[in-house]
Amino acid sequence: MKSRIVLKAVTISLMISSVLTIVATVVLNKAGIYPFDVMRFHMGAGVLFLCVIPIHVYMMRQKLKKLSEQIVSLASMREVTSSCASQLLPHALHSKSLGEFCRFLGLDAMEVREKLQREQIMIIDMEEAIETIASKNRTDAMKIFSIMLQKDSIKAPSQKIYSGKLVFAA
Repeated sequence: MKSRIVLKAVTISLMISSVLTIVATVVLNKAGIYPFDVMRFHMGAGVLFLCVIPIHVYMMRQKLKKLSEQIVSLASMREVTSSCASQLLPHALHSKSLGEFCRFLGLDAMEVREKLQREQIMIIDMEEAIETIASKNRTDAMKIFSIMLQKDSIKAPSQKIYSGKLVFAA
């Protein structure tokens, strides 16, 4: 893991230094100061950049794959699919009503309503879609999901003493 981080830092540093060297040599060329050594720096920086790019692309392949999938989805006017497990449930339930979501997760609807109202999210009808509630309150569905699922307070475990030992019971 550490070696991967170091490799990323080195490749990014090499790419930045190569680009800066290329820009500096182009500026020197435009200023009329262009000796043979500067041309070698320019060519060397270009070759170094071209050698480091494949390493960088290989290390970033998962992000590039996700980005290309999102671009294709946007270009074809389809919904952007997510492979992130933490987003699958909210994306599947964003068109469901607040009441359906509460029943699905076994949450108390009145308690959820109170939580959301404490966060200034107004709810007129519990059978209204979560996406609609979010747009009316100028927020997003993910924020509503996180508010609904957060714990209000953690109860301190009760302390009981058995045979001289301290035992925590939930």
